[in-house]
Amino acid sequence: MGMRGYREVLRDPQIRRLVLVAMVARIPNTASALVLTLHVVQTLHQSYASAGVVAAASTIGMAAGSPWRGRLVDKFGLRRAVWPSVVAAVVLWPLMAFLPYPALVVAALVCGLFAMPIFTVVRKSLSVLVPIGRQRTAYALDSIANELVFMVGPAVGVGVATQVGTVPVMITIGIAVSAAGSLLLVLDPPTRLDQVGGVAGGTVPAAVDAHHIAPDPEHDRPAPLDPDALAAGQLAVALDPTADTFGTPARRAWRAGLRRLLPPWMTARVLMVLAASLGTTLVLVGTDLAILAQLRADGEVGSLGVVYFTWCLGSVVGAVVYGARHRPIDPMVLLLGLGVLTVPMLLAHSVPALAVLAFIAGLPCASVMTATAEEIARIVREDRRGEAMGWQGTAFTVGSAVGAPVLGVVLDASGPWAAYVAAGGCGALIAVVGLLVGRRRRSAASAAQLRF
Repeated sequence: MGMRGYREVLRDPQIRRLVLVAMVARIPNTASALVLTLHVVQTLHQSYASAGVVAAASTIGMAAGSPWRGRLVDKFGLRRAVWPSVVAAVVLWPLMAFLPYPALVVAALVCGLFAMPIFTVVRKSLSVLVPIGRQRTAYALDSIANELVFMVGPAVGVGVATQVGTVPVMITIGIAVSAAGSLLLVLDPPTRLDQVGGVAGGTVPAAVDAHHIAPDPEHDRPAPLDPDALAAGQLAVALDPTADTFGTPARRAWRAGLRRLLPPWMTARVLMVLAASLGTTLVLVGTDLAILAQLRADGEVGSLGVVYFTWCLGSVVGAVVYGARHRPIDPMVLLLGLGVLTVPMLLAHSVPALAVLAFIAGLPCASVMTATAEEIARIVREDRRGEAMGWQGTAFTVGSAVGAPVLGVVLDASGPWAAYVAAGGCGALIAVVGLLVGRRRRSAASAAQLRF
């Protein structure tokens, strides 16, 4: 596929506008967490532990709200899902700038609940605008744009807040988030195939038709189907836990009960993707903390921007290469690479060495995000895809929420080297377990096919 895939994706003006608006919308979001922490510590004169409570409240709100907002996108479309966030941002962020600490905790929870569903909206829109054969490239492009924003947003937000104070910056964030949401409302990208031009009139556009035939753009033949991609037929029956005729009655009953508790689209494969998403943010949060702690210990905090830049640059390079690939890579394999490449960062004893190792460790980062989004779009039906992507956002949030305190304890107890090992090791462990479970499921599916 190569770079031609990027040119073909960007040839669509709707996609160009969507990626650009998403970048603008993410800039204030990338700075919000650090600015809120600075506000608690610098303006309200509270401890970092107190700032952690505010961050936790916001995280809980986002984890609870993400699936709900995704379901709104599925049922009612983009505008009904986004306008509450537009109103909440312009009201809550300026209000939080003047609230006392106890009220700020509650407001942060509500603000997280109504956070702008940028990830869900952009990824679901790309899933209907872009043919299956190009979706990997489109998701990689979105991940690259996200990494570019992270290179700038946090540094600018913290720098301005340090110079002029956190109150005006928080007011600005509220206005900027609301304005970005308004741009999304005006753009109103399609989130369902029936919104793509030409469907209503009976003419199926190429982008829609390609969703069904999944052509191989390199060889002009259908791409081989992954067994997990089949939504119906023999494998769907074979992978249904209630159809396990070889398990004990108690095991079959337990699986059937679990199936009733979960939504119908929440298959074992989707749970694996969510686990990979959680593991990715856990590794990234641990690495983030370890880099900061190592530079503080070495008296090189001023070089933090350089190391972060090379880390993000590695992620961008990896995403460009992955997006140009013709074949997908299992998200668990990419997560394993992320975990394994993170551990050697403990060997760095200078800023240049840390920057080089951070570049290498960042190579699989955005690729994992791309692969998980691609997998969700491939195996979840369109009418439930927004909710599934909302749950993926929750998985990202939970990984961050769990990783920060747990790896913070490791960091306090043993130092940065242990945090690198723990973060990379946790990601690698999740990946190995996921690969073993996936191998077992494929073996079970093959055995089940023989029974038909």
